[in-house]
Amino acid sequence: MKRILSILLCMAMVLALVGILSGCTEIKMDDEVKGAYLTIFADDTVNDLDPVNAYYDAGVAKIASLVFGTLFRLDSKGRIQNYLANGYTIRETIDPEDESQSTYIMQISIADTMWSDKTPVTADDVIYAWKRLLDYENNFDAACLLFDIKGARAFNDGQAGPDDVGLDAVDDKLLQIEFEGKIDYKAFLYNLTSVCTAPLREDVVQRSNDWAKKSSTMYASGPFKLSKTFLSGFDDTDLNAVTFPNTHYLEASDYKKGIREEDMRSPRNRYENRVMMLVLERNNAFKRNLDEDDLDKYVLPYRIIVLCGLTDAQAQKLYDEGTIDYMSYIPISLRETYREDAKVTDSLSSVSILLNENTVFGEPTEVTDEEGNVTVKEDKLFASAAVRKALSLALDRQALADQIVFASPAVGFVPNGVFNAANPKTTFRAAGEDLIAASANVNEAKSLLTSAGITPENYSFSIAVNPYNEAHMLVANAAMEAWNALGFQVTLNPRGTITNDDYFVYTDSIPSDLLDDLYTEAIHYREFQVAVTDEIATSASAFSVLAPFASGFSGESIDVNNENALEERTHFTGFSNEEYDKLMEDAFAEKDLEKRAALLHQAEKLLADEMPFIPVVFNQNATLQSSKSVSKIQTDYYGNSFYEKVKIKDWRLSYEEDEKVQQEGISTLIG
Repeated sequence: MKRILSILLCMAMVLALVGILSGCTEIKMDDEVKGAYLTIFADDTVNDLDPVNAYYDAGVAKIASLVFGTLFRLDSKGRIQNYLANGYTIRETIDPEDESQSTYIMQISIADTMWSDKTPVTADDVIYAWKRLLDYENNFDAACLLFDIKGARAFNDGQAGPDDVGLDAVDDKLLQIEFEGKIDYKAFLYNLTSVCTAPLREDVVQRSNDWAKKSSTMYASGPFKLSKTFLSGFDDTDLNAVTFPNTHYLEASDYKKGIREEDMRSPRNRYENRVMMLVLERNNAFKRNLDEDDLDKYVLPYRIIVLCGLTDAQAQKLYDEGTIDYMSYIPISLRETYREDAKVTDSLSSVSILLNENTVFGEPTEVTDEEGNVTVKEDKLFASAAVRKALSLALDRQALADQIVFASPAVGFVPNGVFNAANPKTTFRAAGEDLIAASANVNEAKSLLTSAGITPENYSFSIAVNPYNEAHMLVANAAMEAWNALGFQVTLNPRGTITNDDYFVYTDSIPSDLLDDLYTEAIHYREFQVAVTDEIATSASAFSVLAPFASGFSGESIDVNNENALEERTHFTGFSNEEYDKLMEDAFAEKDLEKRAALLHQAEKLLADEMPFIPVVFNQNATLQSSKSVSKIQTDYYGNSFYEKVKIKDWRLSYEEDEKVQQEGISTLIG
């Protein structure tokens, strides 16, 4: 009971800090509540668990991987394991006289597992998720993970329809995949360990753009489901509350007129709101026969309390006391303190800076040539490779890595841990060379700007940044200082989270418990000049990191009514380079993974000359586990933690205690 009260006090403290303890603290219990609590500390507020949106922030991807299971996953050593799949078979029919008549087919058996509403996970759920990822109307740069499938790339290019994609449900539990030709099947399976490829329910996703933000509008295929979200509760009664301008919002009148696209009116100031705590509950239907299997067969913890809103001092106190069982993120101020105790692995991601090459500075001017032809000239500062390289050269990556502690200077574009070919024992980084200097070279940066005819004092721009991510804020501030020292006029543009103000057609209301992540929206709608983000490898292959910067693999949406759509397609930053496109096309066509790796190293060297984005530091996963309370927590190759088999020592809610929480609420228990 002492431990129960400790956790409840911890939860109450978080809620009391933000003024919402009364009236909102009771957590509704599931019918099957036999199980133990696991309390973890996370690094960031989690606002959207849509798997395809999880790659703007490494912390969000960790939570999404708990809620949405993939067909396969990578263990900590990079070995492929079945997860929502029971296994696969390969069927090849080779016609030696006419290769076009040969067929290459993989069949994947779906495990007997269910969504959290006890609906079976089916092959159709996989097909829907994959076609959604490939859809040319969407902006998903992870689409290239599936381009080996017959018709997949043509669909993504707007040259074919969804029915032309080589995916078929033989029955509810058997998925058939036909490939364009002979491929490396193991490399394809690595792609299926990405949470971007997790099965999704069409009936759920079609409800709203906000389907993955609310527990009542989403179901889980993974071991845990979202149960409750606790918000900070800031509103206009707090005169000190932060406000953010919000450009994209929908009103009920728009929906009732049949309007479905985001409105583009003048920005309105909205008050900041934050997710301070998430409650995840066990998906009792995960890989379990409901009639025969014990409730604890696959998932032991009943509930995971994810704390997001603690100060560093509070997090340290509660961890040292044993109330927090696990720190999936260690605050930067505490990293030296816990350096020797932390488990550290490479995270397959880098804190990077995106430069929007489409940003226009000043007013366009008309230029007349000798023949009298008039063209409109726009000043696109970031479209210059010299400018991008100068901005990169001004950054001291080693100093930033030292500040962040669990990081290293980004000496290339492909982060540590990514495979060189298909062997986790050899990484792309180790097989390649350092392409970016760890220390700053300000003199060379100034020389490049001078040679390019750039007068920095003539340019002002802002850096969009997530204000809740410590590493991102450190990098943004360092970049601002370094670039201001070059003569540019640079400011920060923090984009936080606000209470959702969109009309929600599914519930016929404007919900108060959803948040809009303005930073993610800025990236999604390309409304930034410069942005600090996590560039995350969507799979363990280097191709998944490098491909989106090639026009043919960018995943950018296409207007099929525009006959020049494919020619105009670029990475969303606006980067386009014909030589790079050719290298990536050659790499995709080369199915020998060692030969492909050689082409990818060439492509990375070209990126170093072009600098379409600026890698700053390679991230590391650093975790702390309380020896007082839980058994050893394992992590996968991506750094995502496995909690389903974690045993909480000597503590389990009794039926009577559970009933008391359910009937009387947390506030009653803590007096």
